[in-house]
Amino acid sequence: MAELMITMDDGASIHTTSVGEGPALVLLHDLDCSLHYWDAVVRRLQELASGLHLVSMDMRGHGESTSVEEPSRKRLVKDVKRVCKALAIADPVLVGHGWGADVALACDFAESVVAINPLMGRGPASIDGDLVRPPGMTGAHGEALLRACTIGATTAKPLRRSGRDAPLALLYADPADAQALEGTDALDKAIEVMRFQAGSRHLPLEMPNAIAAILLSWIEEVA
Repeated sequence: MAELMITMDDGASIHTTSVGEGPALVLLHDLDCSLHYWDAVVRRLQELASGLHLVSMDMRGHGESTSVEEPSRKRLVKDVKRVCKALAIADPVLVGHGWGADVALACDFAESVVAINPLMGRGPASIDGDLVRPPGMTGAHGEALLRACTIGATTAKPLRRSGRDAPLALLYADPADAQALEGTDALDKAIEVMRFQAGSRHLPLEMPNAIAAILLSWIEEVA
């Protein structure tokens, strides 16, 4: 697995991991998490299929990534696009969770989008109780940055996309997710909607094997 620090146009550095070759999945984590959020999903995908290019990135101001400009939705979309360009990924499958799902939904350069537990104007879900942070997973760089990210997430207009509309899959479990989605056009745009009867707003942590299997099936479906 390669680890890279990719420089953005404002001077920020985005920590990224890249492994494998083939169709690219770019994994975007939730607020106050890091790319290690996806570790179990990545491991399972590697077990299920060898022909995938799996990319995880620490979002701006999280994990090992730095932040210069304010982490607005527009800024984060630019970060994802620049990471894809640096890795020569022309048609990424963007897989986002929570905050990362909202960012993925705002990207109009994706081949397809999988949005898991999107925030859609809500605050982040804390990792506590029976959920344990994966080894090495830090969060946002301080309360001030987390507050700025949260404000940006809860005030940005949801799902305003231009250009082509990529195939969209929605995965969620929490009843509040359904209420949040009803106020957007995401449900109408999605070609696949999957609601889990069990689980919380942290499906990739709780059910990594199931999420990996769904992602693999999605790639085969939209390819």
